[in-house]
Amino acid sequence: MPGDAGDAYYLAAWLVDGFGALGIPLKARFESIDAETSSNLKRVELLSRAGETVASIGLVEGRAAEVRVGALVLRSVLAPPTDYSLMREELSIPGRDPVFARVLSAAAELALS
Repeated sequence: MPGDAGDAYYLAAWLVDGFGALGIPLKARFESIDAETSSNLKRVELLSRAGETVASIGLVEGRAAEVRVGALVLRSVLAPPTDYSLMREELSIPGRDPVFARVLSAAAELALS
């Protein structure tokens, strides 16, 4: 996430959309490395209607992702993406991806709010 705020907004919108489809309304909150700017986001938190943190995902110690859900914590080292792996993933989705289209506009709204 550091340096890639667009990725963080898309991830948050995708998670909020997915939980919303299950009837679980959540909203997203972002934590930045630098409080002055949102360009270096380090954590996305998902909040309940009451404002309680339900889950969070962020980068720690370089390329490790940390997911927290309640008392559970999972860390996983992320391999750096290659052009090949990114292209292969995109080409595995035939035709128009309606989830991407819906979530992309929601991510843009999050970035502007």
